Amino acid sequence: MTLFITENIEIIKLLFLSIAAILAYFQYWSSNKFKRSQYLSELWRKFYTTEKLTYIFQALERNDKEAFKNISESDIYLYLGYLEEIVIFIQTNPFQIHKIHKKEILNLFQFHFFYIYENEETKKIFWSKIIENTAEIDTEINQFYWARQRNFAKICAKKISTL
Repeated sequence: MTLFITENIEIIKLLFLSIAAILAYFQYWSSNKFKRSQYLSELWRKFYTTEKLTYIFQALERNDKEAFKNISESDIYLYLGYLEEIVIFIQTNPFQIHKIHKKEILNLFQFHFFYIYENEETKKIFWSKIIENTAEIDTEINQFYWARQRNFAKICAKKISTL
């Protein structure tokens, strides 16, 4: 037995290193999964504890033009910044194990993106607060800066149409 171990010591070392690497990767993956779920719950909590964000969403949900008279431009930018924060953390390829899966975000925030970028009525109500000419809204939304949010909104629209 000792002769077998001494003759194959390099193979045994490689085997132990391989097992250690697999365990390290599993630990890294599971800790990132926990961090993702923590951050997702933080995004969700942030939305519902920030009254301005909730008020804007509820006004969009009701298609309430009158409510938007009480919303300032800075609140609109706050809402857009919040959506940008969400979309930044969407996993775009399988190697980004530190980012949140699209399905998880889609389940929680699909209507937030849909109302701003896809639904014509709510899109006009929302963007007209910061863009004076309603004809320029689509031009603004189609700029490169909004591409990630707009692309995610299209995915949201597809999901909503299947409901």
